[in-house]
Amino acid sequence: MELLRDGHLSSLRGYGLEVNPFLQFVSSVKVRSALSDTEADVNTLLSLVKVAGGLAVSTSDFPSLSTFRNERYFPPTHLEQLVKLRRAIDVMGLDETNRDWARLALAMTVEPASRLRRDGRALRYEAREPLAPMQVFERAVGRISHDVSTFGAVTGGDVEIVQGSAATPEWQLVGPSSADLVVFSPPYPNNIDYTEVYKTELWALSFVTDADEFREQRQATLRSHPSVKFRREVAYLEGDRAAEVASVLGPVVKAIPATSRYAKPLERMICGYADDMLTTFDAAFKSLRKGGYCVYVVGNSVHGTAEDPVMIASDVMLGRLAELAGFEVEVVLVARDLPRRRTASRFVRESVVVLRKPF
Repeated sequence: MELLRDGHLSSLRGYGLEVNPFLQFVSSVKVRSALSDTEADVNTLLSLVKVAGGLAVSTSDFPSLSTFRNERYFPPTHLEQLVKLRRAIDVMGLDETNRDWARLALAMTVEPASRLRRDGRALRYEAREPLAPMQVFERAVGRISHDVSTFGAVTGGDVEIVQGSAATPEWQLVGPSSADLVVFSPPYPNNIDYTEVYKTELWALSFVTDADEFREQRQATLRSHPSVKFRREVAYLEGDRAAEVASVLGPVVKAIPATSRYAKPLERMICGYADDMLTTFDAAFKSLRKGGYCVYVVGNSVHGTAEDPVMIASDVMLGRLAELAGFEVEVVLVARDLPRRRTASRFVRESVVVLRKPF
């Protein structure tokens, strides 16, 4: 969209897939804001604070997630104000655009109003004074208004972000051999469960309302972490590429110390991750025209102990899986080195890998 705005493209038809409903919402709001010439109605958005202050809520209105009920994490008065803001957004009768911006501002308020901080793979407790929700919300409205006015409207673009998994055999929104470019950065196989990391926003905005919905959302994610035991079968084992995939994964799996208590979960994660990514590459290959590009950004990861580290060279491993899907690997570009806590290997890196569908 920036290329379109700056004149490098004359038109754009784009689709996005995001399995997490909260992240899909954030992406959609940002995309629609860039494609629209509508400015945020700051006064209306700020008036939500006054409306919220006059509302009455009870504990039955609070999200049922136990994290919100823990007073070490969320002071009761802060949780009450967050719920009042959510209620105010619902009762104010805002148009769709301003309602989306208000919900985005609310999402930006949740973490600062708590003693939790997103830290890599987890939400961590910090012994600090949480910020006042109403003030954080007002600040968030100001940031949204600034961003919307700074980016400026993009013309000639038609972009849609939908909720769904890219790890499906085909993408219904994209016709066969019709796309010029597929670009993505998948979750890295580094044990981060993004459903868990963003759970407070998921529940605060009612994308998830009970434990069963939360469990199903985690089941829908890419198998890049062993936090849950996924019900999905490893499809490549029953396909005609089973031996080829096994040859790609074999060296990684064999490097896992048999004595490690994490051996089985790690092996399951590697095989599940490869299965999901092979399915993703198959769908990307089908959607691209001949000569079209697929570009992914991925980081390598190290598991195990300092004495017995297990390297997952995701950039190279995914490149080999992409070749099994029919792609040619044009180049592996090292974008940056990653922190090395368990090994001195120079392969602990984040890479941009460029693939091409042959003519």
